[in-house]
Amino acid sequence: MFSSLYAMVRPKDFVLTGIPRSGTSLLSSLLCELEDCFCFNEIQYDVVTLPVFFTRMRKKLLAGEPVPNRVDEEGKLTTDTQRKGFSVQEIKAPSKSKGLVLGSNANIPYLNQMDSMLGYKYKVLAMVRNPVYTLASWASEKAGRIPENQVMADDLNPRWEKIEFCSQDKVERQAQLWEHYANLIWSVRHRVKIVRYERLTENQNDTLEEITNYLGVSSPRNLKRLSSYNLSSRYANLQKIEHAVEHYCRSKGNFGY
Repeated sequence: MFSSLYAMVRPKDFVLTGIPRSGTSLLSSLLCELEDCFCFNEIQYDVVTLPVFFTRMRKKLLAGEPVPNRVDEEGKLTTDTQRKGFSVQEIKAPSKSKGLVLGSNANIPYLNQMDSMLGYKYKVLAMVRNPVYTLASWASEKAGRIPENQVMADDLNPRWEKIEFCSQDKVERQAQLWEHYANLIWSVRHRVKIVRYERLTENQNDTLEEITNYLGVSSPRNLKRLSSYNLSSRYANLQKIEHAVEHYCRSKGNFGY
């Protein structure tokens, strides 16, 4: 079975992943605007069956048929899955070229299957964001129910059962969570393309050109200017977060933070 699935993998198809709240949905929506690319945002979580999923979706897209993706309240591809009003809907994408490259985005589910992704030889984009603003975003009101907020013993999300936390403080545990997955991404840095949220939002054109060159797809034209949400005025409790990050996020310097 696995050999037949492996044979279905197309060299240019890719997976997009990263630490939650690092901009993967934003990048996914940008890549969908390209004529020769389309990225599914948190639709397919199982890496093993990705080849079958991509084969089925490629046929539908090239035939002009609708495919599922996450959209906002206006029916546009969402750039934030914590925003109110988003849903999964069948949408009809703009016409795509026969050389269509497909991607699939998921954060923790894909990070936890990194070996499988690399084993299939998918190209991998892995996003990171300054841990201070990542943790601040986890704690924001709109993100209150995400698994990254369920880190204490009395509400521990099953995703974190294998992580050995060494603190009873919630923010410190979240800092350890960021560090765990940052270390995972850094450990495979020679086999993936690491994308920093800050560079994507602050140096949009050059960063997108690097990404499209890596994927082997056309470069974007006339995209809407991106805004960075790394603003202290948007978040509360930054002093405590900064202290936890300084103590527990030891690998942040590897990414330039």
